[in-house]
Amino acid sequence: MSLKKKTSSGHKFKFIFKISYMKLKWGMEYRGYLLSVDGYMNMQPANTEENIDGALSVCFDEVLRRYNNVLYVSCVKRIEEEVRK
Repeated sequence: MSLKKKTSSGHKFKFIFKISYMKLKWGMEYRGYLLSVDGYMNMQPANTEENIDGALSVCFDEVLRRYNNVLYVSCVKRIEEEVRK
């Protein structure tokens, strides 16, 4: 019997290179183009706006968000479609 340590999550993101919305555990929200996601769910958005309590706080060229800080990620188009309904 061989035991293999699973190191990747196996998730596939269909909205890489699309505008995405990311919320962290601490309440900060990010909106930007999702450049990459690795096997550990670390995420790298670009041209990112950081919002704290709904107000624009800062703009970044590139950011690296660790997996354990991210509460959820969504595609912005999906959010806008839900708001229209």
